[in-house]
Amino acid sequence: MKKFLYWSIMNYKKYVDELLLFIFISTFLMYFIVTQSYEMLFHFVIEHEQHGSKMLVFFPILLALVCIVYALKKYFDLAANNKLLLSSYMIDKLTGLNNREAFLYRLKNSGKHSVILLNIIDFKSINKTFGFREADVLLIKVAKKLEVVVKKISGLKLYRVFGDEFGLMCEPGINLKELSQNIRNAFEEDCLFFQENALHLSLNITYSQTSPELLTASIAMQECKENLEKYILSFESIEEHVKENSNSLEMLKVIKDAISDDTIVPVYHSIVNNKTLEVFKYETLARIRKKNNELISPFYFIELSKKFKLYPEITKSIIQKAFDDFANSTYNFSVNFSYIDIHNPEILSFFYSLLEENKETSKRLTIEILETENIGSYEELLSFRQRIKEYGCKLAIDDFGSGYSNWVYILKLQPDYIKLDGSLIENLLDSNNNKTLVETIVRFAKENNIKTIAEFVSSKELSEIVIDLGIDFSQGYFYSTPQELTKLDNQIK
Repeated sequence: MKKFLYWSIMNYKKYVDELLLFIFISTFLMYFIVTQSYEMLFHFVIEHEQHGSKMLVFFPILLALVCIVYALKKYFDLAANNKLLLSSYMIDKLTGLNNREAFLYRLKNSGKHSVILLNIIDFKSINKTFGFREADVLLIKVAKKLEVVVKKISGLKLYRVFGDEFGLMCEPGINLKELSQNIRNAFEEDCLFFQENALHLSLNITYSQTSPELLTASIAMQECKENLEKYILSFESIEEHVKENSNSLEMLKVIKDAISDDTIVPVYHSIVNNKTLEVFKYETLARIRKKNNELISPFYFIELSKKFKLYPEITKSIIQKAFDDFANSTYNFSVNFSYIDIHNPEILSFFYSLLEENKETSKRLTIEILETENIGSYEELLSFRQRIKEYGCKLAIDDFGSGYSNWVYILKLQPDYIKLDGSLIENLLDSNNNKTLVETIVRFAKENNIKTIAEFVSSKELSEIVIDLGIDFSQGYFYSTPQELTKLDNQIK
């Protein structure tokens, strides 16, 4: 009984109309009985028997009227509730402003508009400093201040579209840049006081006239947040950059498809002995084969593959295929390793297993270390050097002489080869300074029993200078272009 009473009390609001209907009918029946109206009705019926069944219609009509009144009340209540619900759905509960749904609804149903987005710079720090509850209180104050500023300057309606971002819709023809600047100046003119703190809040503002306007303005906002110089940015000013990103996304799909379809292929670029002018070894390079059999240069996909953590899959595929191609050959070959490969336990485990399974092939392998400027731990590199030395592998340092080269650590690594940076070789014809630097590197290498390789040798004249400088090996388009295994005239088979 207690549970029933508790349930009744808690839920009576849901059934007010039903209770009223019940009370009305009960009261009517009680009145009907207490006043003995049923006897009057009975006598009335007897006296008017000539009306017959027509008198019986009285009660259904009365009941129908009551039900109609009840139904009408329910209908109007439902309409009012729907209106209230829709209004609530379109209102941001925290700030009282119209929300993202209202913004999108108006944007969709009111013709062509430009969109302006306003973001409170680094509001996350305020969340961390004051806590989320207090930060919400501050955001309410910010929203009110911003609403007043926007209304005073433009008369436009302010919406809260997400978190600490607000939005405006403008008719065509408005100078969006000027409006944005005016809003920003007015908002930042005075500091905002909160908990005895004077807060100088700033705005990032972006705008767009390109459909879909909210999305494009949001893309511009992301760019604006990452830009250290610009506080106001239009989507139209970064549209070309966005297209480049779109191309990057297309290339990302190409990379993923190449990994899943096994269309990452090695090509081999010969390295020539400068004394005999014969091929000494082949450097393994990665390409992606397109459906039309064209090969995509690593220039277009290597950095992107690193960014999206797909590079290890490319490395494993190329190494495995290089081992397969040179297993039954007498030629030396090299594969490229970046520091992120050496720092990756999965790659190292795969590579060391491959060395163990192919000990004879491993003796003809050279590992070329790329991006020496990005090496985080030389101790890690020294450990790698010692491990591959156990299998007879050689070590080469790529792009030596570019930027800052730590010659002390080079000596600790004891590489077998130094590949001189291509920019040094290319400029030998035009720069005496380059020639002096190359001479210094060659002398340093010879004194430490390190062989030197010149990259980017592209002409006969350049090849002769390289030989005169005492460089041991050459690589470049003057001698050959990178080729697939099947196009190397069976040289390494």
